[in-house]
Amino acid sequence: MNTLGLYEAHLDVSDLRTSIDFYTKKLGFRLAFRDPERRIAFLWVSQGKRHMIGLWEKEEIHRGHVAFSVTPEEIERVAAFLQERGIVSRDFFGNPGSRALRSRLDARRIGIFQGPGRAQPRVYRPFAG
Repeated sequence: MNTLGLYEAHLDVSDLRTSIDFYTKKLGFRLAFRDPERRIAFLWVSQGKRHMIGLWEKEEIHRGHVAFSVTPEEIERVAAFLQERGIVSRDFFGNPGSRALRSRLDARRIGIFQGPGRAQPRVYRPFAG
């Protein structure tokens, strides 16, 4: 199967309003759809409305994560972007600070940060080749 990429991923959240605020106000994603009765929301995470995350308010939350891909140039700006918004980034081993985006685990750089509830969004520079 050849895909064009991932269209959407879902996260369980304990507080939908807090989660919407985090992803829209802190990260700048755009609200695509919200259904208060079903306690769900979908947010556009990329330009061109090609990728989204779904937030599902649940009583029992399982730890999860989503990983956002950025250009090699953008990864250099991510730490400052997160820090300006009061979000601490961490490396794969949980170490905080600007070194979090310079992991030597593999050929890419990663940053993991704590979202609302138990969500751990991640930012990756894709593998070359």
